[in-house]
Amino acid sequence: MTSLNHELLATFVGTFIGEGLWIDSAGESKRYEVQLVIGQETTRLLVSFTHRFVEEGNTTQGEFVFVFLSPDIFETLLNGVVVGNGYRFDHYLHFNIRIGEVFVETSYTRNGNTIAVRGSSTRNAEGRFIAWSEALTARE
Repeated sequence: MTSLNHELLATFVGTFIGEGLWIDSAGESKRYEVQLVIGQETTRLLVSFTHRFVEEGNTTQGEFVFVFLSPDIFETLLNGVVVGNGYRFDHYLHFNIRIGEVFVETSYTRNGNTIAVRGSSTRNAEGRFIAWSEALTARE
């Protein structure tokens, strides 16, 4: 196995804040506030996020761990259990997870001090297909 390039993994590390927009299959869409924190422990990226839905009046949080099996391939863990996998090419990272009957896929693209997040889920709280886009900037 090729050794992991810890410097490339470190390009994703930081605290990022910004705004997101979700859209669903019924045509609804709303904006929300985002905080994304990515840390690194050798061959792992530790990811946590907070989404504050201002109009809906609620907040969701989540945590994932990306365990790199090779320089570009990783498993995605939720609460210590493998729920998906993903890959990394340079400053682009993509992963998918399955939780019950729901499939989620998400991509992070790092560009300078920003991260663009794009993703989708087969089902939101109302049972509809949903997609999202987030524009985040590194907190200094």
